[in-house]
Amino acid sequence: MKSFIPKPKNLFLALVLIISMAWSKQTQACTANFTYTYGPNGQVNFSATYSGYNNTPWFWWDAGDANPYMWGQNVSHQYASNGTYTVTLIAYDSTCTDTVKIPVTVSNVYFNCNMTASFSTTFGNNGQVTFTSTSLGTYPWTKYYWKAGDSNKIDSGVNMTTFVHNYDSNGYYKVQLYLGDSNICYSNVYDTTIYVYNAPVACTANFTYTYGSFGLVNFAATYSNFAQPPYFSWTFGDGNYGSGQNPSNTYASNGTYTVTLVTFDVDSNVNGCIDTIQQVITINNACNLVASFTAQKDSNGQETFTSTSQGAQNWTMYYWDPGDGSGVDSAVNMTTFVHTYPFIGYYIPTLYLGDSNRCYSPITTDTIYIRNRDSLWACFTWIADSSTPGKYDFTSCSKGTNAFTYLKWNPGDGSPADSGIGMNSYTHVYNINGPYNATLTIWYTQIPHRAQRFGSPHYSEESVTNVVHVNTVNGIAPVQEAQGELKVYPSPNNGYFVVDLTNLPQQTGKVEMEISNLLGQTVDKTEYTVNSGKLHQPVNMQNSPSGIYFIRITTGSSAFTTKIVLQK
Repeated sequence: MKSFIPKPKNLFLALVLIISMAWSKQTQACTANFTYTYGPNGQVNFSATYSGYNNTPWFWWDAGDANPYMWGQNVSHQYASNGTYTVTLIAYDSTCTDTVKIPVTVSNVYFNCNMTASFSTTFGNNGQVTFTSTSLGTYPWTKYYWKAGDSNKIDSGVNMTTFVHNYDSNGYYKVQLYLGDSNICYSNVYDTTIYVYNAPVACTANFTYTYGSFGLVNFAATYSNFAQPPYFSWTFGDGNYGSGQNPSNTYASNGTYTVTLVTFDVDSNVNGCIDTIQQVITINNACNLVASFTAQKDSNGQETFTSTSQGAQNWTMYYWDPGDGSGVDSAVNMTTFVHTYPFIGYYIPTLYLGDSNRCYSPITTDTIYIRNRDSLWACFTWIADSSTPGKYDFTSCSKGTNAFTYLKWNPGDGSPADSGIGMNSYTHVYNINGPYNATLTIWYTQIPHRAQRFGSPHYSEESVTNVVHVNTVNGIAPVQEAQGELKVYPSPNNGYFVVDLTNLPQQTGKVEMEISNLLGQTVDKTEYTVNSGKLHQPVNMQNSPSGIYFIRITTGSSAFTTKIVLQK
C-alpha cells in the first residue's frame, strides 16, 4: 500500500523551499539516504534515514515512474511494469536539505490484477449441483473461493475451477464466487440465485384449528420443505370451500365433518410438490336457528301468526314485525303473535330469532292480503298541470280502499263535486287564483268481507280537506253576477290605490275583500260596509314588496276578482 502525506498545494512554494534549503545546506552539513525492499508484483517499500538535522525533516519522494509524489519517512509504491527507475528522496527542515537519487530495478511485475469471477451451473441428482468457473484473467496459482449459499461455509482452493455441492432441501440459494492470489490481487464477488428442486426431501403439510362461537372454526396450515411458499386448498366437509393459510368456516349444524387440506407449490421450470391431509372435527355449538311461520286470518283485520321455526329453545327471543309500520314486537318464546291491521291491503310480515349468545337466524318474510277490515283513511295529493292554466291533478293516497270504494271529489271553488267507485284520480280547472278548500270523501259501497247489498249502502265514511293554493291562472275570470263593476286605480301603483265597486244589487250590507300574492298567500283580508250599492275604499300596501297581487271581493251572492301591479 502507498503511504501519502498531502503535498503542498502550490508547486512554486515547494520550489522556493527546496532552493532555500539548498542555500542553508551550504552553512550546515546534513545527510539523507534510503533503503528499499521488494514486495509482490512490483511493490517496493522505501525507508529513509537522516543525520545532521536540527529538527525531524520532511521527506519528499519521486518513484521515477511519473506517478504522483509521496511524502513520509516510510512509503510503498506499486510499479505497473518491470524496469529500472531513478528514485529521488529530498529530506529537509528549516535549516538544511539533502537530495538522494538511487536507481531501483523492478523485475517481479508479471501481470495486471484484472481477474473477473463468473461460473455456470449444472444440476445433478438428489440435490447435487456442479458449478464450473468461467472467470477471466486467472492464472494456475489463482485461488477460488466458493460459497454454496445454504450456510456461511466457504470452500476454497488453488485452481479450484469446479465446485460440486449437495443440497439437503429444495429451495432458492444465493451462490457466490470470488478469486485471489498470493500477490494480494482479488476479483469481484460474482453471485447468482439458483433454485434446487431435486433434493431428496419430501414436502409435508398439516393444520391446526380452534373453535369460535356459533359453529365458527379457525384453521391454520403449517408446511415444510416446499421449494417456495405453497398454495392451500381447503374442503371443510359441509359443502363449503376455502383458500389461504389461515381461513375460517362457520358450520350451520352440529355434527362431525372431515376437513381436507391440499398444499402444493408450482414452479415454471420444474415439477412442484404436493401434500394432502385430512382431519375430523366435531361441531356442537352451531347457530342453527331457522325462522319460519304460518298466518291465519281472523275477524276484522286480525291475523294470527304461528312460528314453525327450527332450532329454537325455551329461551329463544322472537322478533315479529307485521309490516304495517307499527314496529317490531318481541318476547322470549313468543311462538304466537296476533296483530290487527288497520286497513285493507298487502303487507309483508317478518320474523327472526335470537338468543343471549348473539345467535341470530336469517329473517324470513311472507306476503299477506288483509281483506276483512272495515276501516278507511282518506288522503290525497295534488299538483299543478302545466298543460292548462289553472289545471290541477288530484290523486288519492287513501288507505283501506278496495274495488268497491266510492270517492267523492270537491274542488272547493263552488263547482259541483265529481265522484265514482274507484275514482282514485281527479282533474279540475280553476278559473281564479286563490286558496280553495278541496275535499275528498270516501266510503265503502260494500263491506269488504260481506256480500253486496241492494240500494246505495254507505259504510265507514271518511273525509279529508286540504287548502289548495291556486296560482297558475293567467287571466281574470268573469264575475258570477251580471250586475256590479269592480275598478282598481291607478295600476300599476306604488302601493297606494283605490278600490271602487259599483252597481251592486244590494244597497247596503257587508262585503269581504281579500288580497293575495302569486303564491296564493293571503296578504290582507278585511270586511267593509256597502252604502247605496257601492264601495269606495282606499288601500295602502306600501309596506308590501313589488309584484302582482289579486283582489277578490265577495258579497252575499257575487264574487269579483281583479289584479293589480305594485311597482316601487
